[in-house]
Amino acid sequence: MATSNRLENLKQKFTSDSTSWGSLLVLALGIATLVLLMVLFSHGWLMNIPLIS
Repeated sequence: MATSNRLENLKQKFTSDSTSWGSLLVLALGIATLVLLMVLFSHGWLMNIPLIS
């Protein structure tokens, strides 16, 4: 009984940790993309792309 309870607690902890790490990864990728676009725009490199200009 105690072993199955311990395994269940570990499973729940791992699931919640992986969910929070996944959302942090998505947030970090979004911020990095936004910063990259801002840098490209400030240097005028985005205006050389035919689809945007």
